[in-house]
Amino acid sequence: MSNSETFSNPPLCVICQADCYKPVCLLEDYHGLQIWAFFSWEDATTLKSVIFSQLNGVQQVIDAKFSKDGKFHIDLGKTKKPFTEFKLNQKLVKGTEYPTLINLNDPALIHGELENIEDPIISGGAVTRLQP
Repeated sequence: MSNSETFSNPPLCVICQADCYKPVCLLEDYHGLQIWAFFSWEDATTLKSVIFSQLNGVQQVIDAKFSKDGKFHIDLGKTKKPFTEFKLNQKLVKGTEYPTLINLNDPALIHGELENIEDPIISGGAVTRLQP
């Protein structure tokens, strides 16, 4: 099984403007790694930005963006400080699931057991907009 298939049923992260700044868990536990996000909204349907909580270890989130194919990409690395705000400006269609892909970049920095993994990209929870 590849690392991108680690979670056969990733958690569904339901977000909405009413829950602005309520923490959302995008990765529950991957060898001790948890990723929590705080989303802010431009309006009822458009995400303005995201801030991630501090991660254990030396890696933090260095980039977060939506791709044209509807996936939410998160990259980890050593060059950013915790709680960096990432601009998104992404309109979310109600009920559509946006899968999260997390690039570990250097898995050895996350946990010693991950030094020899084949694919450093793992799946996190899918983001979806609940209302309005």
